Amino acid sequence: MAGKPLLYRLLRLGAMPATVRRTLEREGMELFDEGVPGSLTCRNVSGPGKRWWRRREGFIGSLAVTRTRFIAYSFWRRQINVALDDAAFSALQIAMPQAGVLETAFDAGAVQPGWRGRMVLRFRTRQADQFMARLTSSRVL
Repeated sequence: MAGKPLLYRLLRLGAMPATVRRTLEREGMELFDEGVPGSLTCRNVSGPGKRWWRRREGFIGSLAVTRTRFIAYSFWRRQINVALDDAAFSALQIAMPQAGVLETAFDAGAVQPGWRGRMVLRFRTRQADQFMARLTSSRVL
Protein backbone atom coordinates (compact mmCIF):
# COMPACT_ATOMS: atom_id res chain seq x y z
CA MET A 1 0.00 0.00 0.00
CA ALA A 2 3.07 2.24 0.15
CA GLY A 3 2.92 5.07 -2.36
CA LYS A 4 -0.87 5.27 -2.36
CA PRO A 5 -2.55 8.64 -1.62
CA LEU A 6 -3.49 9.36 1.99
CA LEU A 7 -7.22 9.62 1.19
CA TYR A 8 -7.10 6.13 -0.30
CA ARG A 9 -5.27 4.70 2.70
CA LEU A 10 -7.64 6.35 5.21
CA LEU A 11 -11.01 6.36 3.44
CA ARG A 12 -10.49 4.00 0.48
CA LEU A 13 -11.24 6.96 -1.80
CA GLY A 14 -10.48 5.76 -5.32
CA ALA A 15 -11.17 2.09 -4.60
CA MET A 16 -13.08 0.01 -7.14
CA PRO A 17 -16.67 -0.51 -5.90
CA ALA A 18 -16.91 -3.96 -4.27
CA THR A 19 -19.77 -5.17 -6.48
CA VAL A 20 -17.88 -4.17 -9.62
CA ARG A 21 -14.69 -5.82 -8.37
CA ARG A 22 -16.51 -9.10 -7.74
CA THR A 23 -17.96 -8.99 -11.26
CA LEU A 24 -14.51 -8.32 -12.73
CA GLU A 25 -13.02 -11.23 -10.78
CA ARG A 26 -15.68 -13.53 -12.24
CA GLU A 27 -14.76 -12.27 -15.73
CA GLY A 28 -11.11 -13.17 -15.17
CA MET A 29 -9.26 -10.07 -14.01
CA GLU A 30 -5.84 -9.81 -15.65
CA LEU A 31 -4.66 -6.41 -14.39
CA PHE A 32 -5.95 -4.30 -11.52
CA ASP A 33 -4.87 -1.22 -9.60
CA GLU A 34 -6.77 1.10 -7.26
CA GLY A 35 -5.91 4.15 -5.20
CA VAL A 36 -4.22 5.51 -8.32
CA PRO A 37 -3.68 9.28 -8.56
CA GLY A 38 -4.65 10.78 -11.88
CA SER A 39 -6.17 13.65 -13.78
CA LEU A 40 -9.08 14.24 -16.13
CA THR A 41 -8.77 16.90 -18.81
CA CYS A 42 -11.82 18.01 -20.79
CA ARG A 43 -11.55 20.15 -23.92
CA ASN A 44 -14.62 21.60 -25.60
CA VAL A 45 -16.84 19.08 -23.83
CA SER A 46 -20.58 19.55 -23.74
CA GLY A 47 -23.48 17.37 -22.76
CA PRO A 48 -26.88 17.66 -21.11
CA GLY A 49 -26.56 20.57 -18.67
CA LYS A 50 -22.74 20.68 -18.82
CA ARG A 51 -20.25 22.66 -20.87
CA TRP A 52 -16.49 22.99 -20.40
CA TRP A 53 -14.14 24.80 -22.74
CA ARG A 54 -11.14 23.55 -20.80
CA ARG A 55 -11.24 21.81 -17.45
CA ARG A 56 -8.69 19.77 -15.56
CA GLU A 57 -9.25 18.03 -12.26
CA GLY A 58 -7.28 15.59 -10.18
CA PHE A 59 -8.69 12.38 -8.81
CA ILE A 60 -7.87 9.11 -7.12
CA GLY A 61 -9.17 6.21 -9.16
CA SER A 62 -8.93 2.62 -10.21
CA LEU A 63 -8.56 0.67 -13.40
CA ALA A 64 -8.77 -2.95 -14.48
CA VAL A 65 -8.51 -5.18 -17.52
CA THR A 66 -10.31 -8.52 -17.68
CA ARG A 67 -10.32 -11.05 -20.49
CA THR A 68 -13.24 -9.14 -22.01
CA ARG A 69 -13.16 -5.47 -20.96
CA PHE A 70 -11.31 -2.36 -19.81
CA ILE A 71 -12.82 -0.33 -16.98
CA ALA A 72 -11.64 2.85 -15.26
CA TYR A 73 -13.03 4.92 -12.38
CA SER A 74 -12.25 8.38 -11.04
CA PHE A 75 -13.24 8.41 -7.40
CA TRP A 76 -16.40 6.24 -7.53
CA ARG A 77 -17.52 7.46 -10.95
CA ARG A 78 -17.14 5.11 -13.89
CA GLN A 79 -15.34 6.89 -16.73
CA ILE A 80 -14.62 3.98 -19.08
CA ASN A 81 -16.35 0.61 -19.33
CA VAL A 82 -15.77 -0.89 -22.75
CA ALA A 83 -15.50 -4.40 -24.15
CA LEU A 84 -12.12 -5.15 -25.72
CA ASP A 85 -13.82 -6.26 -28.95
CA ASP A 86 -16.12 -3.21 -29.15
CA ALA A 87 -15.62 -0.47 -31.76
CA ALA A 88 -15.54 2.07 -28.90
CA PHE A 89 -12.40 0.37 -27.56
CA SER A 90 -10.72 0.85 -30.94
CA ALA A 91 -11.59 4.56 -30.70
CA LEU A 92 -9.61 4.93 -27.44
CA GLN A 93 -6.17 6.44 -27.92
CA ILE A 94 -3.90 4.72 -25.40
CA ALA A 95 -0.40 6.01 -24.71
CA MET A 96 2.36 6.20 -22.13
CA PRO A 97 3.57 9.83 -22.32
CA GLN A 98 6.14 9.10 -19.61
CA ALA A 99 7.20 6.21 -17.43
CA GLY A 100 4.51 5.27 -14.92
CA VAL A 101 1.70 7.22 -16.63
CA LEU A 102 -1.07 5.57 -18.64
CA GLU A 103 -3.09 7.97 -20.79
CA THR A 104 -6.42 7.23 -22.44
CA ALA A 105 -7.91 9.88 -24.73
CA PHE A 106 -11.31 9.66 -26.37
CA ASP A 107 -14.24 11.53 -27.80
CA ALA A 108 -16.82 12.03 -25.05
CA GLY A 109 -19.60 10.86 -27.40
CA ALA A 110 -17.89 7.47 -27.78
CA VAL A 111 -18.53 6.61 -24.13
CA GLN A 112 -21.52 8.81 -23.32
CA PRO A 113 -24.25 9.30 -25.95
CA GLY A 114 -25.34 12.93 -26.30
CA TRP A 115 -21.91 14.27 -25.32
CA ARG A 116 -19.12 15.65 -27.47
CA GLY A 117 -15.59 16.94 -27.03
CA ARG A 118 -12.27 15.42 -26.05
CA MET A 119 -11.51 13.82 -22.70
CA VAL A 120 -8.11 12.62 -21.50
CA LEU A 121 -7.62 10.42 -18.43
CA ARG A 122 -4.12 10.04 -17.01
CA PHE A 123 -3.34 7.42 -14.36
CA ARG A 124 -0.03 7.42 -12.47
CA THR A 125 0.49 3.73 -11.75
CA ARG A 126 3.51 1.48 -11.35
CA GLN A 127 1.73 -0.94 -13.69
CA ALA A 128 1.40 1.55 -16.56
CA ASP A 129 3.68 -0.48 -18.85
CA GLN A 130 1.69 -3.68 -18.15
CA PHE A 131 -1.64 -1.94 -18.83
CA MET A 132 -0.19 -0.41 -22.01
CA ALA A 133 1.08 -3.77 -23.27
CA ARG A 134 -2.20 -5.56 -22.50
CA LEU A 135 -4.46 -2.89 -23.96
CA THR A 136 -2.46 -2.46 -27.15
CA SER A 137 -2.26 -6.24 -27.66
CA SER A 138 -6.08 -6.31 -27.64
CA ARG A 139 -6.36 -4.07 -30.67
CA VAL A 140 -7.63 -5.60 -33.88
CA LEU A 141 -5.27 -4.68 -36.70
